[in-house]
Amino acid sequence: MSEWISVKDMLPELKDNGDVYIHSDFVLCANIPADNHMAAPEIWIFFLEQEEGEKPRWAYIGENNPGEITHWMPLPSPPKE
Repeated sequence: MSEWISVKDMLPELKDNGDVYIHSDFVLCANIPADNHMAAPEIWIFFLEQEEGEKPRWAYIGENNPGEITHWMPLPSPPKE
């Protein structure tokens, strides 16, 4: 499996699918608390989206706002069987 990638180092690749927004694939995202390295990170499945002329932003399905995303990693490939 991949290692966690800091959003300071790189963001997921955005792909143009002909929609109003361009999107990344779904990725695992984490909010790792900077003030408490012993706290467990919260983890979600997100994608990155961007509207023309705007900055990319994290998008998710759900009602709870996860706060600032600090790290991400690609999802693993699905099982073959």
